[in-house]
Amino acid sequence: RRGRWVTASPPHQARHGLSYDQAARRVPAAVEYAQAHNYRMSFVVLDAGGHLLMAGRMVGARFLTPAIARGMAYAPAVTGRSGGAMTESYLAHPALWGNAAALDYGAPLLPARGAPPVFVNGVLVGAMGASGGTAGARRGGRRAAIQALGFQRAPS
Repeated sequence: RRGRWVTASPPHQARHGLSYDQAARRVPAAVEYAQAHNYRMSFVVLDAGGHLLMAGRMVGARFLTPAIARGMAYAPAVTGRSGGAMTESYLAHPALWGNAAALDYGAPLLPARGAPPVFVNGVLVGAMGASGGTAGARRGGRRAAIQALGFQRAPS
């Protein structure tokens, strides 16, 4: 499917989701990509419960970019649906989404394109959000981070 990242990790990996060590490698890889392209961005890695594993804000990135990146990654991290699917749902049901953040004690929920869920052996393990650059910059940063761990885009 579009917007999914997969890897053939050991079975124990899928049971436990993304690790802190994996998150700690993903953010620097994304920052390295952004620096090479002269972007100033923030990156956030969430586990499948929507909990923050790692965040990084580059010097010069706007102060709200970490919160925006987290909001973009939250719904894909906990539902397994892409940010694009969340955007389409928001457009189709704005009244529902107007109350959605209150459902999880004010969860940072931003239905926006740009934060694909990550699956390991078919199990949802989290998502990574990026903010502060163009759509291409966000996509490139996430791709660099995910590929740094050996993940590959799933066949469409």
